[in-house]
Amino acid sequence: LVNAQPLDGLDMFRGDDTVRFVTLLNPAWTARETALDLARVLPDDDIWEVRTEHPFLSALGSYTRQDALPVTVPPFRALLLRLEKRMGFPAPRGAECRALAWRGGKTVLTLYGLPGQRYHFSLTGNMAAFATATLNGEDASELLHGDAITWQAPGNIAGRGGYLGDLLPCRVPEDAETWYEAAMFAADNDALELRSLRRSGETALPEVRAAREALFRQDTFVYRGIDSANIRDGREDTFFCAATQEHDQRIAGGCLRLNMGQPTCHLALTFLLAEGEACDIALDGSGDLKGFISAHVTGKSDNVLCDYTFVPKQVPISETRRGSKTSVYAAFDSPVRYIRVYRAPLRLVQAEAMHVNNLFAPFHPPTAAWQGTFPLGCYPEGSTLCVALDGTHGVEGAYAALRVRDQYIGPADRAPSYPCNPFEHYVRPRPHHYTYYFPLTADLRNQDVQLTVLVMPWGENAFVPRVYVALPETPPAQGTLVLERKCGDEVDL
Repeated sequence: LVNAQPLDGLDMFRGDDTVRFVTLLNPAWTARETALDLARVLPDDDIWEVRTEHPFLSALGSYTRQDALPVTVPPFRALLLRLEKRMGFPAPRGAECRALAWRGGKTVLTLYGLPGQRYHFSLTGNMAAFATATLNGEDASELLHGDAITWQAPGNIAGRGGYLGDLLPCRVPEDAETWYEAAMFAADNDALELRSLRRSGETALPEVRAAREALFRQDTFVYRGIDSANIRDGREDTFFCAATQEHDQRIAGGCLRLNMGQPTCHLALTFLLAEGEACDIALDGSGDLKGFISAHVTGKSDNVLCDYTFVPKQVPISETRRGSKTSVYAAFDSPVRYIRVYRAPLRLVQAEAMHVNNLFAPFHPPTAAWQGTFPLGCYPEGSTLCVALDGTHGVEGAYAALRVRDQYIGPADRAPSYPCNPFEHYVRPRPHHYTYYFPLTADLRNQDVQLTVLVMPWGENAFVPRVYVALPETPPAQGTLVLERKCGDEVDL
């Protein structure tokens, strides 16, 4: 293959006299429509077959050097084109698929589409090599003779996603604290490795499971205090810490936030105090984030001297330090679910909380705000509502949340990531172009949602919030096309 040759921007191609590969990139929120000048790519005047190989397999047609190839690159995706004079492996034209070539005489193509959409497609490739074709168990032999058939992706017709509109400047809402706390209680400050583990999900591979356990159960990880689950592990020697690299990372003094999972009137917290550290906390709580009531500290245990293990850096060197433990007991006049702890010590050992974070700032009245209301349709499962802050807002200078009916919801994730208690690396501070992500769950379908972005006193209001719906990378609706070869042996395709 020839070395990679540049095209426009970050686009490039490589190949030889029989096959060429072209990579087109789109680092933008909207689809990129372009016409590829094939005279810059193809080495001769022969007829070349063109297909997309990534993100899906699809036949585009036959072209020569004199043609301009129209292509669409989805938002934030790379498109891989394959150009070849002869392509025997089957590919749909008019639909998209991923291919599984099975031995034993069968080739399986998995079709992907948006729920409820109809796709009229044919097959290209060496169809003479196949004896039968079935789509979802039904006869589809027309495809073997060059004819097209129609496939309707299962499910109800869903929205196509894309740009919804911009938020508009507004007065700071009277319920700004509720909006802010909805965003804060939805976020986490766990290590990046833990966030990656949650995104990856469960594994059925014993080797992968063993590798995960080796990483997350090693003393170097456990005693860094970077896993919020430490407060629920029942151990007295682990903790969740806001100063994992020997400096306090809390924003504007920080606030320890605990989501108890269900309403409660009582709270017990156990802290580990370093030498010289005091425990002089104040607490308040809310049942629905719409108003906070102060707690009464009903008891506090004496400080009990102890030694504790701490790993200040990612190198596997642990230190034994002298400290003390103390427990604080508090009560509320009415049940609360969301609890804020001010002036909290750095290390929390135990608390019966479902979710906890420890780096975000206490509420400060915002200096500016943006709002907008958008009707949401029925989008495919796995879609995401995105609020992109186009411009400069300062480091941790602006936060987004949404409201549907009377419920306030914070974003599940953000790019770049929320601040973390780091294991190997921290989140690099970035003062511009945050994007907040809200999964479009079933309770948001066919609803009007109100979105709000708050600008904090330490932030900048030099941006415009733009709203998009991002569809899942892999469309959820699938069809199975099985092509059975004329003999059990492998056929040269």
